[in-house]
Amino acid sequence: MARQLPKRQEAHLNLYRQGTVRDLVEASKIYTTLYNVLDRDVANRTVKTQGSHTRNLCRVRQGLDLIRALFEQFLSSKFLSVTTR
Repeated sequence: MARQLPKRQEAHLNLYRQGTVRDLVEASKIYTTLYNVLDRDVANRTVKTQGSHTRNLCRVRQGLDLIRALFEQFLSSKFLSVTTR
């Protein structure tokens, strides 16, 4: 039986379906650097606005950090279960 993820973790894993990553792909066609993206959102005072590129970047980063932590935990528990046999 698969474990149920907490809602926050589930939300991070659904980033692409929500359009967050797609939005950033489209932004990458317009802006040449991440600094340009950040500068635009700061100038427009939209850094914390829902759907802003900066907020999407933060959400993707959090999602990747979560996935890394889950894999690290999985690998360490897998390693422990193999070595204790």
